[in-house]
Amino acid sequence: MTFAAALLVSENLICQHGVGGQPRLPRCTFSRAPPLPAHSSASLLQRLHPSSRQQGTCTQATRLQDQSSSSREQEIEGLDKNYCDDFVCSSSPAVEQAVRSLAQDIQQPKRWSRQLFVEDVQYKGGWRSFKGIDRYSRHLFIADNIDKAKVTVQRMRMEGLGAAVISWRLQGRVVKVLDIDVRVESTFQLNMLTGRVESHTDEWDLSQCSPPAAAAFTALRAGWAFRQKTIDLQEDSGKFFDSFQSKQAPQITGDPTDPRKFFIEEDNTFKDAVLFASVLALFWLFYKAQFLIAEIK
Repeated sequence: MTFAAALLVSENLICQHGVGGQPRLPRCTFSRAPPLPAHSSASLLQRLHPSSRQQGTCTQATRLQDQSSSSREQEIEGLDKNYCDDFVCSSSPAVEQAVRSLAQDIQQPKRWSRQLFVEDVQYKGGWRSFKGIDRYSRHLFIADNIDKAKVTVQRMRMEGLGAAVISWRLQGRVVKVLDIDVRVESTFQLNMLTGRVESHTDEWDLSQCSPPAAAAFTALRAGWAFRQKTIDLQEDSGKFFDSFQSKQAPQITGDPTDPRKFFIEEDNTFKDAVLFASVLALFWLFYKAQFLIAEIK
């Protein structure tokens, strides 16, 4: 029952029976008023209960705020919006978030986010190739060699469920005077469950550069890759010798019956391997000598 109908019923009862046992008023007349329009009823309810109007306004504002906050969460801070963002991920949500984070790392070439890669990730990009997440800390060719570098992500697309391709553009200057305009396609193979990168390949297109700039860029990248490979070999050799020394270190154990006695146990695996290889080499030399003697005869 609306407020206007309730008011009508109460006034009819007063007119017919009076108030507090007193006789009704002889001249009490009442004519049924026409129903109020919907907007008038709403305005009357708002005047009687102003808190309801405030509550509705707050609810609507909260809803709009939630929508705006959810749209902001889908954006990536610092990512240039000049490229055509028609990226539609056909894989898992983890893959989609990883691809968008990789686009941000590409556009900010001073760092790589380690959490986006598996431990034994493989990289291949022309002059440079390596394996292992630790070497991404030195994978900073643009930051170390390109003056006034500007990287712009142009497009992101999926190729299957676990492969993503990010097309981007590198502009800057090499050897202080030559301007470059390089187009790159980065292909990432990702784990569909975790979204982490398992392999990363870069393809460099120098067709938009002048011949001197393209030659200078190629020489610069080749020299940088050679230096990085030298560091890789030093790290690998250091790890090998560390592991070799740890295997060759003797193990000292005590005598449980006499705490004053100790036994040194050496790992003879390496020595046995060297002895076995030496014996095989002697047999091979003996066979080769017999073969040469037979040919001479």
